[in-house]
Amino acid sequence: MQNAEHRTRNTDKKRLRSGYTTGACAAAAAKAAVTLLLKNIEHSPLTHPSPSRGEGKGGGESLGSGLWALSSEVEIPFPDGSRHKFRIQDSGYRTQDKTAYASVIKDAGDDPDVTNRAKISATVRQCDRINYQRR
Repeated sequence: MQNAEHRTRNTDKKRLRSGYTTGACAAAAAKAAVTLLLKNIEHSPLTHPSPSRGEGKGGGESLGSGLWALSSEVEIPFPDGSRHKFRIQDSGYRTQDKTAYASVIKDAGDDPDVTNRAKISATVRQCDRINYQRR
């Protein structure tokens, strides 16, 4: 019986699909949120280009109520020099508090842990002033 189980395990081996770490997903969400924040600082909500209307090189789409959304993916560098694209689950910009947010759904690959399919989010806010203290 042990030999049969052992043979089955050896013949059923296949290459596992790699997934992404929580840190990589957080970096992608943070890049998306910062990109959206910077695009909204550059463009007023009344003149913000929308790729869905064929305006500009992308960057956002009006969702009404002073909210702007980001394009569907961002690309981040990895330590080995490669670059990977991450799909943005949702994103937005709130003009009233100058806050941008974005999220990514984690893909842990074929060897998932408890964080697989977790929503990893980042929120950034424009500050009017930077408080820097030298020590």
